[in-house]
Amino acid sequence: MRDDVLPTTSADPPREAGPDGAEIALFSEPEIVPTIPEDVEGGSDDEENVRFKAYSPQPTCIMSIQGVLGSGNVSRSHSCSHHKAASLIQFKNSFSITQTRDAAVYCDDIAGLKSYPKTNSWKEGTDCCSWDGVTCDHLNAHVIALDLSCRLVPRSLGNLLQLNHLDLSWNQLSGQIPRSLGNLLQLTHLVLWQNQLSGKIPRSLGNLLQLTHLSLSGNQLSRQIPLSILNLTQLEYLRIGENSLQGSIPDEVIAFPNLISLSLTGNLLNGTLPSWLYTAPSLKLQFDPWKSFDSSFEDQCLSDSNNSFNGEVSSLICNVTFLQILDLSHNNLSGTIPQCFGNLSDSLGFLNLKKNKFYGTIPLTFAKGCQLSNFNLNGNLLEGPLTPSIFNCKGLEVLDLGNNKINDTFPHWLGSLPQLQVLVLKSNHMHGSLCVNSSKSSPFFFSKIQIFDLSSNYFSGPLPVRYINSFKAIINLEKIGSTVSYMGENDHGGRGFYTYSIGIVIKGQYMELVKIFNMWMIIDLSNNQFEGEIPKVVRDDSK
Repeated sequence: MRDDVLPTTSADPPREAGPDGAEIALFSEPEIVPTIPEDVEGGSDDEENVRFKAYSPQPTCIMSIQGVLGSGNVSRSHSCSHHKAASLIQFKNSFSITQTRDAAVYCDDIAGLKSYPKTNSWKEGTDCCSWDGVTCDHLNAHVIALDLSCRLVPRSLGNLLQLNHLDLSWNQLSGQIPRSLGNLLQLTHLVLWQNQLSGKIPRSLGNLLQLTHLSLSGNQLSRQIPLSILNLTQLEYLRIGENSLQGSIPDEVIAFPNLISLSLTGNLLNGTLPSWLYTAPSLKLQFDPWKSFDSSFEDQCLSDSNNSFNGEVSSLICNVTFLQILDLSHNNLSGTIPQCFGNLSDSLGFLNLKKNKFYGTIPLTFAKGCQLSNFNLNGNLLEGPLTPSIFNCKGLEVLDLGNNKINDTFPHWLGSLPQLQVLVLKSNHMHGSLCVNSSKSSPFFFSKIQIFDLSSNYFSGPLPVRYINSFKAIINLEKIGSTVSYMGENDHGGRGFYTYSIGIVIKGQYMELVKIFNMWMIIDLSNNQFEGEIPKVVRDDSK
């Protein structure tokens, strides 16, 4: 055991985690006026001294786990104990609640749910297992789950030691994470994401040896990740991205043997990637913030972007089977790109290594049946020619190799990729003419292209009129309509969990498009050595 972790003995045996299936989350927008919080981490473990401070103009989102939470009104042979009821009443009384107009608009009009304080039904002298939002074990009346979604959220969880699901996401809770949460030894799901929690992750969370789901993403947590997190060997979902966590990641080769979901993106982490990352058999990540841990998302993903990781990426990462999303962008990783990435391409759909310091050549071989739809190596130090095996990636929609040192002539064969919408080769050492032999060209050359950026290279000769005339998607863009949508939204069954992004220059100003609007049409041939007249189709489209 690590870091002052408490013993895990309990009067009751551990509860099994519920089924993976989940009902869709419910939402509300309450305004909660709390008591002033005290110092949590340095104070007593007594729940009396712990306060969550919460203001909530954002939706409250508490997930109801199918088969575990139920309705709260199940047939049971016992009533809840006076002790449990008193804890819930204390929990309720710690807040003064005022519902805003926005809450009614969101819950009633948008979500189609009647918003009201569930805690209105929490009255002394009545069975707490019959209260709204409370679910009890039907065998012995232990309180095992709280569902306060689209209602209003009170405070402390006190003595609810049998609780196994706690989701307080999307509430804008502030203050520190209470150390006393480490007393809830039966907890399997702790979900606090999308709040305003600050301070460090308490070491006491290492007590929660039954925990399978830990989500703290989207807060303001800082300092180092505690070593005690390595005690959580049952973890399947670990999501601590979008915080301000610092330092290196705790490392131990045998850590997290059951991990299938990891997000560390958007922190201030540094050091090398941990060794346990290469031994996890598979990784899953759900990007849809409105569905929490919805088991219908089956996509294996590793997202460690926007940190300061350094060193080389081991080829052992290719032991992670069925990987579909690999995002290591915006780090300080260096070395050569493992050639085995090409072998992963029969399952890998998104490969994003943008803004690192990789050098050498692009992986030489991409497997037949390549599944890549987004391939982004922008902003590295890559050299050499492009590998023609990219042509095996028939579903490729975005190819961004800009800002490297690639020395090659224009890869005309890319024009036959039937789904290619974005091609960025800017700021390389590419050269030669773009004229194409009409007898060998395909009638579908770049027929779906919408962004075509070859700027800041050494191309020469006449402007590529034949290419531009074949850009049917750009020429017919006005006929498509003006429905707001973004590239990548409809991938993988329309779940829209991973949209494409790109950097462009408009009128000399660099812009980072976090999402690519489907109505964008960009042709950038600037800073080359072309000659001749501007094609008529370009003149017409620029009017």
